[in-house]
Amino acid sequence: MYQKFINQLAAKGYSKRTIEIIHGTIYNAFEKAVTLGKAQKNPCVGVTMKGKQKEHEVKFIESEHIGDFLQADYEYEYVY
Repeated sequence: MYQKFINQLAAKGYSKRTIEIIHGTIYNAFEKAVTLGKAQKNPCVGVTMKGKQKEHEVKFIESEHIGDFLQADYEYEYVY
């Protein structure tokens, strides 16, 4: 039943990282339930993660906009 839940998240288009975060939260909750004697075993063990990794695009500032960036940086007193 839990594997079906995870698969539904992937089918709805959630990213693999989002599914991993959800799984981690539920996994830890069940581990605590096992520790407290509320559950006999953790049903999250052995589940396969599905979903697509997001492609990361490298973004950079055009050289003609560096002055504008530094001016805004100065105005807002950013340290870095």
